Amino acid sequence: MLLRNIKLDNLNFPINFEVENHCPFCGTYNEPTKIMDMHNIKSDTPLKIISIIFKTTCCERYFSSFYIYNQAVYGITKILSTYPSIDIEPLQPEFNIISENFVKIYNQARTASKQGNFELACIGYRTSIEFLLKDFLIKVKKLDETKISKMKLADVITYFEDEKIGISSDVVRIFGNDKTHYIAKYDFDIQQVELYLSFLMDSIRKEYLLANPPVKRK
Repeated sequence: MLLRNIKLDNLNFPINFEVENHCPFCGTYNEPTKIMDMHNIKSDTPLKIISIIFKTTCCERYFSSFYIYNQAVYGITKILSTYPSIDIEPLQPEFNIISENFVKIYNQARTASKQGNFELACIGYRTSIEFLLKDFLIKVKKLDETKISKMKLADVITYFEDEKIGISSDVVRIFGNDKTHYIAKYDFDIQQVELYLSFLMDSIRKEYLLANPPVKRK
């Protein structure tokens, strides 16, 4: 959540709001801008309701948040609900830096998994790690974009020396590839895929942080 002072229409003072900063559509971090609002703050009713329509800065789509405002208690006005509902997994900010496409596809696959569409989720997870690993090599390791972007995922994985990255990537890759075929070769468990994907994400985040320490020896 972001904390932001927002001046509402027809009011001469700002109010401190919690603002959802993870896009409900693509899951990436954003800093939404207010488009319009509706409220009954000046009415005589004891319950003050505020609705604000925001525009995302990532995919430029619209969502609305609803608030209850207590004029007698100063402080943050908390979100009552958001539409569309936020059902994404907020990831560490490093993943948005490495690969926004990974974050978007990962959350799409995660949503499919939560809805019971496990085969689609598995294929989506496999696609997501291709973006994560290729973008890591291009943006963090500064390897040639033209070369890396055209490589098969199996070959991309060999560029990583950390055995944990190789093993966990291959689990997601092999299961994902298997689900694109008419006849599957392997017994499938979505929980296994998601477990090894979490191992991969932890390792990639560690690699990124080690490549970009907050301080360095002179």
